[in-house]
Amino acid sequence: MFRVGDSIIVNQKREKLIDLDSLPYPNYSVCDKRELLTSYHITTSRGCPYKCTYCAVPMINGRRWGFRSVENIVDDIRSAEKEFDRFSIIDDTFTQDISRAKRFCAEYIKSGIKLIWGLPYGVRADKLDED
Repeated sequence: MFRVGDSIIVNQKREKLIDLDSLPYPNYSVCDKRELLTSYHITTSRGCPYKCTYCAVPMINGRRWGFRSVENIVDDIRSAEKEFDRFSIIDDTFTQDISRAKRFCAEYIKSGIKLIWGLPYGVRADKLDED
């Protein structure tokens, strides 16, 4: 859903998630309270295949999970490096595909980007391993 003037536009339900790599990176220059943002928030995936009783994500996205490529994520963070000194991955289930999460960590280290980062939520204990 989104607003155009006084009208609320409701999108039709999609059968599958869109290609998340095709979406533009956030443009914080249009934010009139940019100075209040202490961290660059980045979404690397959408959705969750689980049905936790306390969570609304399946009602919003269905039980689908779609993700951005590791290269796209690192490029996005690189673009944020000019304005922010930290970022937060705000996915519902960042570790859904642990091999993808590990590839991201390896590419992030290789990129030389020096931002502090965190995962304030979206880490499932059953989707972690010793690494």
